[in-house]
Amino acid sequence: MRRRGLSMARRRFEQIVRKSPYLWTFALTVLAGLASLPIVISSYGSETWAAIALGQAVGTFGAVCVSFGYGAFGPSYVASADPALRPALYVDSLIIRAPILVLSTALCSAAAWILAPSAPAVGVCASVAGLLFGMNGNWFFIGSARPVAMFMTDAVPRLSGVVVGLSIAMAGGQVAFFVGAQLLGSFLSIPASAAVAIGRNKVSQRKIRTLSDYWDALRNQSSGFLLAGTASLYVSLPVALVALVAPNSLPAYALGDKLVRFATAGLTIVTQVLQGWVPASRSMDELVARSARSARAIAVWAVLVGVLFCALAKFVGVSLSHGQIALPWALVVPMAVSLSCIVVSQFFGLVVLPAFNKQSVAVASTVIGAVVATATAVVAVSVFRQGYTVAISVAAAEVCVLLYQYLKVRPLLNVPVCSKWSTEVRSGE
Repeated sequence: MRRRGLSMARRRFEQIVRKSPYLWTFALTVLAGLASLPIVISSYGSETWAAIALGQAVGTFGAVCVSFGYGAFGPSYVASADPALRPALYVDSLIIRAPILVLSTALCSAAAWILAPSAPAVGVCASVAGLLFGMNGNWFFIGSARPVAMFMTDAVPRLSGVVVGLSIAMAGGQVAFFVGAQLLGSFLSIPASAAVAIGRNKVSQRKIRTLSDYWDALRNQSSGFLLAGTASLYVSLPVALVALVAPNSLPAYALGDKLVRFATAGLTIVTQVLQGWVPASRSMDELVARSARSARAIAVWAVLVGVLFCALAKFVGVSLSHGQIALPWALVVPMAVSLSCIVVSQFFGLVVLPAFNKQSVAVASTVIGAVVATATAVVAVSVFRQGYTVAISVAAAEVCVLLYQYLKVRPLLNVPVCSKWSTEVRSGE
């Protein structure tokens, strides 16, 4: 029996690995990011690396603006569309996103130039390289179940740019060539994604042909943009605030923020597995049971992740920066709290709430987090002029998001199941 159980567990793990289109992309991205930290810091110094990290934070927000909601709801659009009409859908997305790309490039470049006075040109290049991510076709390949195409058209050119840039850094090349290589890799992913997504198919069925069609398409995408944009705002804004008000704290804050992002990206596979298991329930009873069981496991997992982050963050930070950057406990602890809350809130927002047709709750919780983080961070960093106060503000915001989601999710899992209630929940009435 024990041998059979181990065999079944191993087969289940192999199925998860095969069925997850994100796994290898996320794994290689995280590894590339971790590898680049010590090389860039030792080659160009902590201040230059902080300028790069700041530019990337600005570019992350720009990428969400450029993607305009396709990253959030695009996969479902593609999955439900007729395969013959999918190339036209992708062409429409390019028409929508291209003008936003031009505007976002100008705004993000100006922001990076102002916020990174120590290396403004480097910050601008890093921000543009980051915002170009919003033009990729990952959402299209996810919706059409083409993980290999996603990996080849996005991960390969981007990682190639990173590898070339790191080779330049290790060879003693100028930092401009390092960020330039990453910018080139990001740019090449755009035509690569378009070529594979559209191919030689006719796109006469595209819907956007006039300016009126364009504005209608923008309105249809507004909900996805609001959700992703708001979440990205209070993730990217803290780094900008620290750079603007407490620049001396920027290297440590940027390093801690990077570690949180790496951990979040690495843990995404858990959420993805549950996204395929929980909503696939065959009845409302099973949906409630799977949601409750997963919630208990995620709660334990979140606590473990937070404890591990507290235990390892200082050591990892010193190791990756070759001793140039030290993470104080006042920064590590609130970031660990944020990470633990993110693990649970991602599960509620991306797994449980959509399964019960309660996406509006996820949007509302994101807005709450953005308001709390922005208001408290601006006041805290203005008064105390220390980066750790921003980390505390972000942690408070993540706690508020989690509490709001918990209060909305708990009744869904405790209400007695009956056929009438099942129908109402599923239909969203």
